[in-house]
Amino acid sequence: MERQTIIDGLRAIIDADENIDVDVSSVNEDTQVDKIGFDSLSILEFMYEIENRFDVTMEVADLVEMKVVSDMIDHIQRGQTSGSQVAGDASPGDSAA
Repeated sequence: MERQTIIDGLRAIIDADENIDVDVSSVNEDTQVDKIGFDSLSILEFMYEIENRFDVTMEVADLVEMKVVSDMIDHIQRGQTSGSQVAGDASPGDSAA
């Protein structure tokens, strides 16, 4: 997925969250994640929306390591190329016995 498409998706997620007060048009690859204005609840919702929109897995530890939006884009691109399912995430009954 193109980086601009991901940025547009991230902006849409941020814009849809009424608890985040930031000019989404100013969000770009150099934007510091901690300057977006997340609170403890909105950051969890943001992660959930990223997982759904981009079909990737994101953990709190991943997000803590991300300093700027470009780090987030890199994570999303890596998750899409490697597949979003992690070993052990198979649904019950999916085991090949």
